[in-house]
Amino acid sequence: MDIFKPVQLKKVYLEIAEQITDTIACGVYKPNDKLPSGRRVSELTSSSRTLVRDALSVLDAVGILNIKIGQGTFVSESLENQSFYFKQDESPYDLLEARRLFEESIVDLIIDRTTFEHLEKLEENIIKMEAIPMSGQESLSKCYEYSIEFHRIFASLAGNSVLEKIGLELVDSSSHPMAQLLNR
Repeated sequence: MDIFKPVQLKKVYLEIAEQITDTIACGVYKPNDKLPSGRRVSELTSSSRTLVRDALSVLDAVGILNIKIGQGTFVSESLENQSFYFKQDESPYDLLEARRLFEESIVDLIIDRTTFEHLEKLEENIIKMEAIPMSGQESLSKCYEYSIEFHRIFASLAGNSVLEKIGLELVDSSSHPMAQLLNR
């Protein structure tokens, strides 16, 4: 009997990125607000400026922040109408784990209720994913898009509207840019 499980280490820059995302999610910073300087974030997180720069760059790349050279780093205005699923005490890792556990728990029900048409939808999705070339950022984005589509289809297979809503909420929440980043 195994009593230990593998340890998952978070990269420090992702932990910094998660802290920044948490401050946005709980309303400390709102769309268009300017964040403290990289130097100040480095002091507050007791980490190197390089790690802070990496965290800010990642959040800029996924659209949470806008880095304006010579002006500072700002919360993206595109987040204005988004509601964050993540609360101060929730991490994207917890959300992805919840989705995995939820999907595992409804497998038997899905096996009993799945039709040939459902299987065809899943197969089409898998074929699209397998056709993606395995290099470049565009390939990663496309692969992630098809992965989310797969989980949406999966959530609908139980034939139970309540379970489908729960599954879709977990899938849509894990589409959040921070979760995408951590799912790579």
